[in-house]
Amino acid sequence: MLGVAPGQAPLGKLVERPIPQWKDYGLKEYVSTATIGDTLCCRMPYNCQMTPYFKLDAFAGKLIKLETDHKKVGTEECVMGEYITSGGVQEYEFPAWMNCEVMYYIVPEGVKVLDVKYRETGYDAELSGSFDCDDELFSEYWKKAQRTLYDCMRDTYYDCQDMERALWWGDEVNELGEAFYALSRSSALLARKGILELTAWQRQTGEIYAPVPCGNYFKELPMQILASVGWYGFRNFYYYSGDSSFVAKIYGSVRKYLHDVWKLDSDGMPIYRTGGWDWPDAGEHQDRYGQLPLWYYLALKGELCFANMLGKTQDAAEISSMMKNVIRQVQREILERHGISLSSEH
Repeated sequence: MLGVAPGQAPLGKLVERPIPQWKDYGLKEYVSTATIGDTLCCRMPYNCQMTPYFKLDAFAGKLIKLETDHKKVGTEECVMGEYITSGGVQEYEFPAWMNCEVMYYIVPEGVKVLDVKYRETGYDAELSGSFDCDDELFSEYWKKAQRTLYDCMRDTYYDCQDMERALWWGDEVNELGEAFYALSRSSALLARKGILELTAWQRQTGEIYAPVPCGNYFKELPMQILASVGWYGFRNFYYYSGDSSFVAKIYGSVRKYLHDVWKLDSDGMPIYRTGGWDWPDAGEHQDRYGQLPLWYYLALKGELCFANMLGKTQDAAEISSMMKNVIRQVQREILERHGISLSSEH
């Protein structure tokens, strides 16, 4: 903004971009086009992040609608666009990205469409991983999963490319692990960015929540956050990337969350917390009370890895003792359900 220096309102503090700029694949031809009534149906080669383009000849004031076969997910409406013509030959590219297998240009009478194309953009990473087996279904399924992963990353990892383009960390836990098998190493920068953002938005009282950055949503999903900060979340990123530069930055946040927010009962087991949204899993028959000790144990296991890395021997001893106790208590409960008593010395 003219006359406004970095750090001044409304710009705020400027931060160096930690991920690559978008990859622009350029304008491309659709695989096929067909006209049905007033609608030009354009088929994509695959689902991707794209912006539709057209060139046409029209009188002024005509309304062109831009919709996709992903216009609606459930009851939620997703991205769509409208364009009002000026007079004569004109061209336009919709600025907000959509995603689809089929792009629809809804064109009123009296408008002559001269050209349509699409521009694919996305995170600057290559689909470099591969998988092959003698079952064509599995091989094709892997390719679709790889494409889905790539479609669910841009300025952050997110839930889905249709409507929930926000950093839900339950999704990033899965996605960051998949990326090391499916994508080039530049994808690691996106996972690292997510880790630092998740901990940066920690509340003063210690709770960690997602999605972040946040403006209107502040609900913690406790077991998803345990998964995020733990063995298959933060530690998994370190294991596959070899990047330990983030560990010292996030260690205090993880420790505050696991030891201040979570309380233990008289047996040293985590007390169940519902947080802002109690969602340990989807569907019915959720064994939430059986899951909690396991997720808490895996979170401690990740913390122990980082404590040893940073030379925090006292923390490491405390965490190790807590982990052993969780195992002991789980074993005791399993055995007691089968009528077997576990002696205290074990």
